[in-house]
Amino acid sequence: MRWKIYRLTNHTLREIYMGIAKDVELRKFQHSGLLSGGASTIAHWNWKRDDIRWYSYPGSYNLASKASQEAHNLEKYGNIPSGYSVFLTPGL
Repeated sequence: MRWKIYRLTNHTLREIYMGIAKDVELRKFQHSGLLSGGASTIAHWNWKRDDIRWYSYPGSYNLASKASQEAHNLEKYGNIPSGYSVFLTPGL
């Protein structure tokens, strides 16, 4: 299985989280609290109340380090709405 980049946008709090995963659907459930293993960075998000949108970028990578680097590039140079905070992807 190859690495993919995903983006979570919390429009209620105006925050963006980007990450990488081999199984983005599983990761989505982990972040939302339905399964253990979510990121502490966004633990304050209320998945029932907040307007949270999920996006999986096209393409995939053989190496986690390549996916992580591309995620960092998207954080720096991607389309980030004005006034939104971006939580940086942990480095690998």
